[in-house]
Amino acid sequence: MPAETSIYAQALQAIGETAQAYEVRDDTVARYRARMRESGPLGYAEGGMSALIVQTATEHRRDCRRPDCRTCGNLREVLAVALAGARELVDHEIASMVDSNRRRPRLLPKWRRGGVR
Repeated sequence: MPAETSIYAQALQAIGETAQAYEVRDDTVARYRARMRESGPLGYAEGGMSALIVQTATEHRRDCRRPDCRTCGNLREVLAVALAGARELVDHEIASMVDSNRRRPRLLPKWRRGGVR
């Protein structure tokens, strides 16, 4: 577990430093945390991040004229991660629905169970 804690600490530090450079306010972070508590942190974070990534990438693509842009390269990688996450989520939901349908008992109509003749 110490390795995971170290990864989380490093990620939190890197995100915090970058957020500070972009002047992210604590009240904005608190508002998003409250929303995450209401709807579950992973789904909200995934959906919210993906939407913002797409918006940022779309705006940057429209404004960028450089043939070899590091931001475009970074956005390409982030979009790949977001797309992979969305696909995994959809696959998981489909597998859950199929699995729950398999476990559900198949009820025969009353006339086939012998209750109505």
